[in-house]
Amino acid sequence: MYKTRMRRAKYRRALEAALAEYDRLKTQREVVETRLAQLRHTIASLAALCGVTGEDRPAQLAMGFTDACRSVLRASPGAITATVVQERLQVSGFDVTRYSNPLASIHTILKRLVASGEVRRVSSPAGKALYWWKRPVMPLAVTGRDQAAELMEKFWGWPAPEVKPKKRR
Repeated sequence: MYKTRMRRAKYRRALEAALAEYDRLKTQREVVETRLAQLRHTIASLAALCGVTGEDRPAQLAMGFTDACRSVLRASPGAITATVVQERLQVSGFDVTRYSNPLASIHTILKRLVASGEVRRVSSPAGKALYWWKRPVMPLAVTGRDQAAELMEKFWGWPAPEVKPKKRR
């Protein structure tokens, strides 16, 4: 019985080590995929500026509609609307004109990505649907109202909520 308990303890430590390594590698993969998405958009923009089109386009830019939407969301530092996804797809050189209603297709893709857990959907204060790529959680210390307002503007595109001063009695 003692040996069984010892083996289980070793297995438990091995399991915990494997889980920790898995989480670490998953985080590293997310960082690499985000950088690849950013580079893909840079390459597409530079290719357009150089007049490289059609079959001359770099192979790194060839992807399907869903992967192109994933790439746009990964490269975005904050939450964006479906319309912004469409604009960034066009800027990156993805041909959305081959779809009869590209915005409807983008909405469908975004809903599927939300359902699969890859993307998170929130509503802006104006009621618009915003989407952002689910990244590993990184703790962030906010030391004051000004810093919170700056972060909200930068990552969400929202103005900070107005706080009314407390009335003295």
